[in-house]
Amino acid sequence: MSNNRYDIDSTQIKDIGAKLLYITTSSYGKDWNSLLHMHHFSELFYVVRGKGEFIVEEKRFPVKEDDLVIINSQTLHTEVSVYDQPLEYVALGIEGLSFVFQPEEEEIKNYSVFNYRGKKNEFWFYFKTLTKEIQDKPKGYETVCQNVLEILLLNLMRDSNCAFALIPTNRISKECTALKQYIDTHFKENITLDQLADVIHMNKFYLTHTFRKTYGMAPIAYMIGKRIEESKYLLENTDFSLSQISDIVGFSSPSYFSQIFKRTEQESPKEYRDRMRQTTKA
Repeated sequence: MSNNRYDIDSTQIKDIGAKLLYITTSSYGKDWNSLLHMHHFSELFYVVRGKGEFIVEEKRFPVKEDDLVIINSQTLHTEVSVYDQPLEYVALGIEGLSFVFQPEEEEIKNYSVFNYRGKKNEFWFYFKTLTKEIQDKPKGYETVCQNVLEILLLNLMRDSNCAFALIPTNRISKECTALKQYIDTHFKENITLDQLADVIHMNKFYLTHTFRKTYGMAPIAYMIGKRIEESKYLLENTDFSLSQISDIVGFSSPSYFSQIFKRTEQESPKEYRDRMRQTTKA
């Protein structure tokens, strides 16, 4: 007799934060209305058969059978079919999850396309199961659909060699807040974008994108703004030299400090100090 037991490390089980909103099966017809639109949730499109194009953020790319198109939330998109090979696909609406794609030349992408023709039987099984469950609606189908979605997402990420990562959208908001607080405390230190990304364990390109979306500027720009505000206080209220102030607030050199200050305030640090002191005397 042989008996092998394999224990599961429950500490490694994580909630990926995805909620399945709907499952749609679509096939091209003469009444197909192709209009650019966006959603507050992400979408997955699996092309069952046919050919066509996706239009995403003013870019067009062809799609064919067994292509999987992933579109993040708040991304303009639509699909167009080829008339002689009508497009058919299954679409999943997914709330609470964003996809972080490997950047190309540091470009932050809100969409990507993968082809699973070589593993069609494996991945089509998930979409087929989801479609059957939602159409037949047997008891507990909602839970089955949710669980199948999570298995599908994890297997897609495995198969793509981590060409994308899954990040719950509530984590994005939470981590951006944590990063802002970190910068508020450490802005005088010599910090790089790579170090900031390591602090909150997030892809640096997606971090820049989400931080800018949340606060209106990139993390490094926010850090420089904090340094400028601190330098203005020191220029007004101390007799420290420009070299000393540059070092205190974290700039690499006095010349760089002066360059950034003038670009931001439209006057040099010395001009700012002189003007503020004249104002105080008056």
